[in-house]
Amino acid sequence: IYWQVANRFVVAGVVGLLFYAWKAWKHKKLVAPPLVTIYLFLVAIFYAAAIYYFDWQYIKTVGYSIGVQARYLFPTISAHMAILMIGILSLGWTKKLTVWLERGLLIFIVWMQLGGIWRLITSYYDVSSFQVFITQVSQYKPWFAKGEWWYLWGGLYLLALTYLVVSLLSRYMPPRLHPKIRKHEDKLKSQHQS
Repeated sequence: IYWQVANRFVVAGVVGLLFYAWKAWKHKKLVAPPLVTIYLFLVAIFYAAAIYYFDWQYIKTVGYSIGVQARYLFPTISAHMAILMIGILSLGWTKKLTVWLERGLLIFIVWMQLGGIWRLITSYYDVSSFQVFITQVSQYKPWFAKGEWWYLWGGLYLLALTYLVVSLLSRYMPPRLHPKIRKHEDKLKSQHQS
């Protein structure tokens, strides 16, 4: 399911990039500056071209291909994600819709990340018991990645993920001020206006 959803995410991003190009052509408001988008495209294209060029040179010298695997493109994954996000956010024709698309993307990416981690864990480890899982995941690891240390790393991961989601979702919400602070701000505004 994660792969199928991710493929549709890419299709939506490509369609959105067509809207982005149209908006840039018509000089409409864009979600990202054109120079940034062009730079991201160039980074992704030149890096992929270098990998394919290396493989082509390998074929010429040795006689067979070592193949190009998706993991070779990991160094530019942030550029790929930014390009897709620019595309999807470009589908929003109003500010409100763009905000909802941004929130939806955040939830989608967190869901994909947690789902991917769960798929990876259940593929390699026995999750019938938490203690068995901790024992298995601790094998062949240094001291700071064994046993109870996983509680710390897992807790920090969940805390960081929660902070990211809450801070990004609350970005567009109006601040709630304490009545005394609000009263003080109103007083400062009235003094500034007079």
